[in-house]
Amino acid sequence: ALLVLPPLLALGISGPLPRIVIGPLASLTEVAVLVVLVWAALPVISTPVLPLTVTTVGPANGPTEDVRGHVVTTDDVNMVILQEQGGVRYVPVDQVRAQVLCPSEEELPRHQLRIHGFHVEDSLMEGLGRRVRPVHRIDAACRAVG
Repeated sequence: ALLVLPPLLALGISGPLPRIVIGPLASLTEVAVLVVLVWAALPVISTPVLPLTVTTVGPANGPTEDVRGHVVTTDDVNMVILQEQGGVRYVPVDQVRAQVLCPSEEELPRHQLRIHGFHVEDSLMEGLGRRVRPVHRIDAACRAVG
């Protein structure tokens, strides 16, 4: 197609294009532009805005509870958490003991592609500086499903 198509197009493009070619070409171009726009917008639309966190909540000298969800807002009185299983929870700020930011699936490395001993995902300087890619440690609270 790369060797045959350009010379054939050059024959038609050198002068005015016939109406028979313009009609279908215009329709196909509109559809192609629409498909490319949807394809480009899909990752932006499907990306979550709020990161997943695990917040450890409890009184100063009492038992604690881990709340998985997305922190919507925090003020001087309450932290509002949109829970992972649904619902909104208001947690007093003075009862928040710890908070861990959990990486999303897109942020976790999936492949270890190597070419001549170098990781493809690394820059040249990072690849020359180390032979073993660092391990991404995930907090135990993030791994727990429930």
